[in-house]
Amino acid sequence: MSFSKSEALLFFILTLFIGSCQSDKVEYPNKNLTLESFGELRDSAYMLSYSQITGVAERFSRKYSDSTLVDRNNRKYYRENNPIVWSDRFGMAHQADTAMKYIRKGYEHGISPKTLYLSNINDCYKRLKRLNFDKKHPISKVLGEFDYYMSKSFLRYTCGMQYGFIDPCDILNHFSEDDDTCQPKVLFDLDIAKNSNEYIDSIRALAKHNKIGSLLAEVQPTDSIYKQMQAMYIDITRHRPDTVKLDSADVVRLLLNMERLRWKPTLKRGSKYVEVNIPSYTVRGVDYERHYIEEMKVVVGRKNHNTPILSSMIKWVEINPQWTVPKKILRKETLVGYAKDKNYLAKHDLRVYEKVMKPNSDRYQLKPVDIASLKNPNEILKEKYSVRESRGKRSSIGRMIFRFENNFSVFLHGTPEDYMFRRENRGASHGCVRLERPIDLMLFLFNKEKRNDSLLIDKIRVATDLKPRTKQGYEKYLKNKKNNEITYFSRLFDPSIPLFIRYFTVYPDRKDSLCFYKDNYKYDMVLWSYLSDYSDVQKWLKAKSKPARVQYLTGDALRKKREEKAERERKEQERLEKEEAKKAKAEETLKKKKTDNNNSSDKNSPKDSKNKKK
Repeated sequence: MSFSKSEALLFFILTLFIGSCQSDKVEYPNKNLTLESFGELRDSAYMLSYSQITGVAERFSRKYSDSTLVDRNNRKYYRENNPIVWSDRFGMAHQADTAMKYIRKGYEHGISPKTLYLSNINDCYKRLKRLNFDKKHPISKVLGEFDYYMSKSFLRYTCGMQYGFIDPCDILNHFSEDDDTCQPKVLFDLDIAKNSNEYIDSIRALAKHNKIGSLLAEVQPTDSIYKQMQAMYIDITRHRPDTVKLDSADVVRLLLNMERLRWKPTLKRGSKYVEVNIPSYTVRGVDYERHYIEEMKVVVGRKNHNTPILSSMIKWVEINPQWTVPKKILRKETLVGYAKDKNYLAKHDLRVYEKVMKPNSDRYQLKPVDIASLKNPNEILKEKYSVRESRGKRSSIGRMIFRFENNFSVFLHGTPEDYMFRRENRGASHGCVRLERPIDLMLFLFNKEKRNDSLLIDKIRVATDLKPRTKQGYEKYLKNKKNNEITYFSRLFDPSIPLFIRYFTVYPDRKDSLCFYKDNYKYDMVLWSYLSDYSDVQKWLKAKSKPARVQYLTGDALRKKREEKAERERKEQERLEKEEAKKAKAEETLKKKKTDNNNSSDKNSPKDSKNKKK
C-alpha cells in the first residue's frame, strides 16, 4: 500500500491533534452545579404570580367609571377576581394575536385607537413578545394590565360592530319634547337587536377558549352599502385626503350612516320589502325574486311633525278611504280655523259625528252632528265625537291608504296635491308618508295572483277615476257607474310585506351611487355629539372643537324644561292680562272723556242760546 504526499501529510496532522487532546484534556466546568448555583440568575421581574396578575387587573378596573353596558360588565368581571382571559401558563395566549389583528384595523370603521385603548395594549403586547420586563414593568403587572385593557378593547370592538357603538333609542327619544305633555317625543321606534350581559359573557367565554376567529369574522358588516361607505371613508381619510372634494360634514355623515347600518332591525327584509328613506324623500320597493325595484318620490313630515323611524308589516290597502282627523290636529288646526271662519269645516269637507248606541243593540253607530249645535266647539275633542273627511279625489289621504301597525297613527297614502312632488324640499305632512304613485306601489305589493287579476286591477282603476284596461273591466265597472259614485273596498296583501322607515343622510340612488342628503330633522347633529367620543376622524377634521353634547331630557333636565315652559306660559298670561287691563282702561278713559264732553256741551248750551239772542 502506498500513500500520496497529501494523504501522508493529513495523517500526520491528525496524529498530532489526537495526541494533543489526550495530553491537554479539560473537564466540563458545570458538572457539579446545584440549585443554589442559579440563585444569582433569579429575577423577580420575570417571575409569574397568578394572584398578582388578577390583583393588577382588579386595580385597573377601579380606575374607570364608564357608564356603558360593555364597560360596566367588564369592570364587574375583574372586580370579582374572575379568571384572566388573555394569558395562560406560557404567558400571552394565542387568541390575543387574533383579536389584535382586528382591533388594529378599527380605524377602517372610523373607530378611534383611543376608544380601543390601542396605546396601552400595544405597549404591553410588545413587552410580552420581546420578554422585555424590569422592576417597573414585571411580567405579572404587564399581564394583568394587558388582560384588563385587552378585554375592554375586545368587548367594545365586538359589541360595537355587532350592535352599534351608540344606542339610538336612548338618544333620539330623549332630546325633543312634546309641546302638550312636556314629555320626551318618541322619534325612533325601529325594533333593533340590542346588546346584553348574556351576549358579553358568551363572547368572553369564547375568548377564554381560543374560539374568537369565527366570531370576529361574523361581526364584520356585510351590507354592500356599508362597504361602499367604508371604502369612500378610507379613501378620503387615509389614502388621498387632499384630492377628494368632500367637506368635513360629509366625512362625518359617512361615519354616522355606517353606524346606522350597524343597527340591525329584528324584522328581516326577506325576498320582498319596502323602505322609505326620509332625507332623500323616496320610497323603494325591492323584490329579489323578480329582480325588480319600484321607486318613487314621497312627502314626509314637516318640522315638529317628524315622520317616525320604525319597522312594521304592510297588511292591507284601502281604496277610497275616509280620514278621521286626529285629536291633536283638531285642537291645533281645525278648532283654530273654525274660530276664524264658521264655514271652515264645510270648506274642508269635514263632518262631526257622535258615537251613539244603536236601538235595541249593544253596538255603536255614528250620528252626524252640527258643530254649531254644541254648547262649546271644544266638545268635539271628547272621546264620543269624531271629525271625518269625505271620501274621494279631494280627500287629504288620496284614493289609497296602506295600513300597518304602529304607535303613531301614521300610514302610507296618496294625496290630491300632486304639485308637492315637484318640490325639492318635500317635508310637508303631519308625519304620514304621501306617495307619488300609490297604485304602482299597490301592484308591487300584490302577489302574483292578484297582480295578474285584470278584473281586480280594473275595479281599482275605475274606483280611482282611471280608465279600465280591459273590455270586461269596462262592462263590469265603468259602463253602469253613476256620476260621483265613490266605491270603498280593501284588499289584503298575502303575505304581508316588511316595511322600514329609515333615516340615512348618505343613501344610494337607483344606480347604487352614494348620494348625500340634508339633515332636515337634525338627527346627525344629535348622534354625532355622542358618536364623536368613539370616532377616529376628529383629528382629521379641520374643526378642532368637539361638538357640544345634546343632553338627555330626563330627570332634572326634563323637570327644568317643564318649569321653564310653565314660567313662559305664566309670563305670557300676565302679558295678556296687562294688555287686556290696559285696553279696558283706555276704553274707560275714552268713555269718560266722551261723557265729560257731553256734559260740557249740555252746560254750554244755555249760554250759546243767550249769546244767540243777544
